[in-house]
Amino acid sequence: NKLNELYKESSEEWSKKAADLEGVIKAVESRLEQVEDDYKEKLEKELSARKQVEKVLYSSSVVLMFCVCLLSPLIRS
Repeated sequence: NKLNELYKESSEEWSKKAADLEGVIKAVESRLEQVEDDYKEKLEKELSARKQVEKVLYSSSVVLMFCVCLLSPLIRS
């Protein structure tokens, strides 16, 4: 009878611990989802900014080449 009581107490204790751990796991999973979402958003912004910089760089290089072509004959003479 005493053994049954100890087993029951132990079982209840383990059930409480398991429930606590499940709560912790859910909290960690939730936080992980938030971090992933934040990372994805920052990555998208970074990629967008990079594409914009590449466009500006390309446009600037085209303008520079045009200016070089216009100035080359003047420099040679």
